[in-house]
Amino acid sequence: MNFVLLPGFGLGAFPLQRLMDGLQTKGHGVSLVDLPQDPSWQSYLSTLTPPQTPSVLVGWSLGGQVATLLAQEWGCALVTLASNPRFCATDDWPCAMPVDDFRAFEQRYIAQPDKSRLRFAALVCQGEAQAKDYVGQLRSSFEHSVDVSASAQQLRLLAELDTRSVLASLSVPQYHFFAGQDALVPADVAQHLALPSASSQVFQWADASHFLPYTHAPQLVEALCELFPGE
Repeated sequence: MNFVLLPGFGLGAFPLQRLMDGLQTKGHGVSLVDLPQDPSWQSYLSTLTPPQTPSVLVGWSLGGQVATLLAQEWGCALVTLASNPRFCATDDWPCAMPVDDFRAFEQRYIAQPDKSRLRFAALVCQGEAQAKDYVGQLRSSFEHSVDVSASAQQLRLLAELDTRSVLASLSVPQYHFFAGQDALVPADVAQHLALPSASSQVFQWADASHFLPYTHAPQLVEALCELFPGE
């Protein structure tokens, strides 16, 4: 099987590296797709080549929302990891970050991007017994200063994207993994998703944080290989 992975906001590809390596070790094809960096969805699509073989889109956090839209566009199976289809809360979707909290986070991130990225890394790892070590590993993986323009666009996506209706209407298989100790995506999102039952399934690891694809990579590899054994 061919797996196409999409990262989350702000931390690059490092959080997905263990998952990528594990899937490749099992003999699967793996590629990584960057998140949008400009306001035009069509412009973003034009930079991508749709898979030519049966593929599974696997997106972490914001990457899960983007992967959902690509699954609709390309007809690929979908897997989301610690991803809220509506990251900012609304009256009909309270299981999300309060809008005022998000705006404050966005302002801090744009004003002090490198410092805020490290704070964000701590939020991602919050709930892990080895959180301090994981934050250190993330910090070591930062190769460049934050691209403020790209970050601003991706924060806008986090604020505005709402993929609930897309998930409810997808005709492809879809699987969603959540973390019980997630400091960014409330665990009860899993109970509020309206999914087509014939082709969807929800999983949750009670002991996992938002850093799920890194900390639980072996379990995810086994789960994905079972769900998508390939030929």
